[in-house]
Amino acid sequence: MSLESYIWFERYRPKTLEEMSLPKDYRVAFSQYIEDQSIPHLLLSGPAGSGKSTIAKVLTNHIPSVVLALNASGADRNIETVRTKITTFASSMQKGLLKVVLLEEANGLTADAQEALKDVIEKYNKSCRFVFTTNHPDKIVPAIQSRCMHYRFGEFPKKRLLKIVMGIIETEGVDAEIDDVQSIIDRHYPDVRTIFNEVQAASLGGAFKLSQTYIKVDLQTLHSLLKKGSVFSIREMVAGVTDFTFIYRFLFDTVLYEAKDREQSDIAMIAVTIRDSIVADSYVADREINFVNCLMQIMIVLGIDYKLDK
Repeated sequence: MSLESYIWFERYRPKTLEEMSLPKDYRVAFSQYIEDQSIPHLLLSGPAGSGKSTIAKVLTNHIPSVVLALNASGADRNIETVRTKITTFASSMQKGLLKVVLLEEANGLTADAQEALKDVIEKYNKSCRFVFTTNHPDKIVPAIQSRCMHYRFGEFPKKRLLKIVMGIIETEGVDAEIDDVQSIIDRHYPDVRTIFNEVQAASLGGAFKLSQTYIKVDLQTLHSLLKKGSVFSIREMVAGVTDFTFIYRFLFDTVLYEAKDREQSDIAMIAVTIRDSIVADSYVADREINFVNCLMQIMIVLGIDYKLDK
């Protein structure tokens, strides 16, 4: 069995535009590229697992092309790659085929590599197209951005993602509780790739089983406890959690939205508190204490009297 067919994220990766969740104008544009059997230079940005690489594969699979795929987060990030691999490929003869350079995680390109690449794009514009994928489009120099059509990919809708994942689990013949699957989605959203990998790992052996270190956290219940100031109950809920990133993201999206009508200073203080706690999370001795401290600071800003007893 090939690695691609073994990994669920690859096995169930959409193969056509119809299988993808896309804004209407994006679908129209990509359909036109396939109809024209060509593409412009593309900059595809968005969070991890949002569909950037998938749309690049769909387009190149439906357009007669030869692809040079490189990853700029590793050895292919420097100017030597541009001078050798990319220039050699862009200048080669490929009769009847569109040449496409696919640069994944293009924000990893060094400054001099991006500067050199600008000239290569210009020189071989008629016969070679460049597709850049990135989580951080701001790190792509304006000279390259201006030469590309920029498509921004957003977060995949949670409800639809849950439905798709449950369908795949059923297809694989695995018994799973929807709450367990939801807990994985909550923890890793919006990174669809990681969600698929975690679900597959939990499905090994045919019975869905979360890792013993994988503590489920009901985020809505935690939110209710926050509004009640129930510090002790929150500590009980998160006991054993080793990665609080998904909870911080939930707090930022939920608490900040609820505070939208408050004084701007309060909104800013909540945002700063969450940010500082995320930064501290990488080096503090006790992440749970750091997290609970974050909640207590938020309670103070919101005027919630916190309770330290049971």
